[in-house]
Amino acid sequence: MSWMKGRLGLLMLVGWAIPVAAAPQVHSRRLDNGLEVVVVERHALPLVTVELAVRAGAQVESPEYNGLSHLFEHLFGSDEDRRARLRELGVKTSAFTSVELVDFPFSTTPEHLEGVLTYLRDGLVSPRLHSEALKREQVGVTNEMNQMESMAGQTLYREVHRRLWWKYPSYKDQLGTRQAVLGATPEHLRTLHARYFVPNNSLLVVAGDVRAADVFAQVERVFRGWARAPDPFELYPRVVHPPLKGSEVVVDHEPVGMVKGGFHWQGPSGEGPGAELASAARLLGYLTEDPTSHFQKALVESGTCVSASLSWYEQRNVGPLDLDFEAAPERVDECLRAVLAELTRLKDEGLTDEALRAAVRRMEVDQALDRERTRLFSRRLVLGWSVASVGAYLTSLEDARRVRREDLVRLLDTYVLGKPFVLGVMLSPEVAEQRKLDVAHFERLVGVTR
Repeated sequence: MSWMKGRLGLLMLVGWAIPVAAAPQVHSRRLDNGLEVVVVERHALPLVTVELAVRAGAQVESPEYNGLSHLFEHLFGSDEDRRARLRELGVKTSAFTSVELVDFPFSTTPEHLEGVLTYLRDGLVSPRLHSEALKREQVGVTNEMNQMESMAGQTLYREVHRRLWWKYPSYKDQLGTRQAVLGATPEHLRTLHARYFVPNNSLLVVAGDVRAADVFAQVERVFRGWARAPDPFELYPRVVHPPLKGSEVVVDHEPVGMVKGGFHWQGPSGEGPGAELASAARLLGYLTEDPTSHFQKALVESGTCVSASLSWYEQRNVGPLDLDFEAAPERVDECLRAVLAELTRLKDEGLTDEALRAAVRRMEVDQALDRERTRLFSRRLVLGWSVASVGAYLTSLEDARRVRREDLVRLLDTYVLGKPFVLGVMLSPEVAEQRKLDVAHFERLVGVTR
């Protein structure tokens, strides 16, 4: 099996003549009310994915509202009438809320498409935000918080998050706070809904065994009565996250065998300041994850670290750049020194034309694999729209092909090398005590002064 994987990797990364399936045709239209509609025809299976996305989430949440996008997502289909309607339609759904997005995805068969569209319209135009349902879903959301917070690494994540987004942490906290969720009223949710859950702040994707002309006609008929509202981000502009004042180290004790952690920087945005480096940031992850890359050879193949990865969390408003690592307790100091040294060597030695071509090829194969599954391709369109636009996602591969070494050097110089960071480290209490691995130790190791 390992031999097969190795041969596959060679075919994928060296065999440039191997064709990759073209993207399916994407049809788009904007309704008079501002709703952006995208249709992807895929007739291989009698299935259809319907995905309604809203630019909301933590990015619109002051401390008083932090977690209410998630709460609204829960309330969207919470009453029994709406649940029964989904059962009648034979729908599978798994809504989610992130930092910059609330997404309502549905999978069903084509004959139920209009029923799903009507279900979505009813929930968006006339949400049922009564007190009884609110109390029930407050319990559900806080239970999710309990589950998340019981997972190893969550305490560290939240401490790192609080420092990285030090002035406006709620606008990056997709989980939210119990205080805000339990203190929410129907009026809070109506305010959130009226501002952001509007057609001109939303995207509807319909993908699968459908005809574009038929879908546009159905969507026009069903959503005609969903009224346009003022642009929420003109009335309520996104916060401007100020840069870090200096580097910090956070240490968390958990019952883990390895030492795990990461360096975290404020990176570029998908829109506005820094957006010109978004393609370089995206490609950097592909470049450094390649097992044959200078980065992986120096850090992982050498045995210095157990694992290492450098990636950009794509966001419209300041996406973080994260260098995550894992090390054996006896080699953690060596691993951290090597990570810092490799960042400089990456700029000097690791950004060859060959490495960039290999990274683009990995991205091309990834996108081809995404297109194999209609639901996954729909999700990629939605996520691309949340960061910039559907068009930006569809041209992201071509944009990546235009990235040059100097773009990656500029990215590293602008956001990483010599820039303030937050270092988070998770290790067991026993290892911390035995090896004297406390905050002061790591501060000395990575050159952080208080």
